[in-house]
Amino acid sequence: MQRFDRSAGGNLMSTTEWKQHIEYPESDGLPMGETDLHIHWMIRIGDILKRRYRGQRVYVASDLLVYYREGFPSRNVVPDNFVVLDCDPGMRRVFKVWEERRVPNVVFEVTSRSTSQNDLVTKLKLHEELGVDEYFLYDPEAEYLNPSLQGHRLVDALYDPIEPVGGRLCSRVLDIELELVGNDLVLIDAESGKECLTGEEAERQMREQEQQMREQERAARLTAEAEIERLRAELARVKGEQS
Repeated sequence: MQRFDRSAGGNLMSTTEWKQHIEYPESDGLPMGETDLHIHWMIRIGDILKRRYRGQRVYVASDLLVYYREGFPSRNVVPDNFVVLDCDPGMRRVFKVWEERRVPNVVFEVTSRSTSQNDLVTKLKLHEELGVDEYFLYDPEAEYLNPSLQGHRLVDALYDPIEPVGGRLCSRVLDIELELVGNDLVLIDAESGKECLTGEEAERQMREQEQQMREQERAARLTAEAEIERLRAELARVKGEQS
């Protein structure tokens, strides 16, 4: 197939040549998020997922353009966070599904006033058509979604709502459970039951645990020293009585 290209002096171009001339912008021109809270949660979820899959063949991205039809730059979507399993974790400028030969396995959207309807209707339908296994929506302000944490799982090419079990939504793909504590989203490792943390949170927790251990060791040492002094005093008293 050939195409008439005005920019090339009116020459005929093959489909391959035509596709090579197409530009895929690295930005959609829209702001990263509507509010500080929206941005905070988008970054935090991304950090948690990146820490969880560090060193593994898993790609995690935040606010990155996903192009899903070759030759048509307008066919794109920008998930707040997404995870692609069995995928090179290297950094990218954009994600082209025809080059990667895969689509995101799981998408997370942090909804806001301006995005809630798009997230709940347009993006949901698009991710369903693309074959994204699981799609989660979270409203940190609990104002735009009811309930404010929702999940959808692909079943026979259509999304089914993920029903909460014990107040938690389960991501079977990631082996993670999602739970609201107040309005805050908590991600929990389904196998260990431990909360998934960002790298910074994990380091802080480790420092706190090390400090706690040092304090416990110091307390134990002081107790042992006090006991030794007591025994010495007792021994001195007994010797005094015997003399």
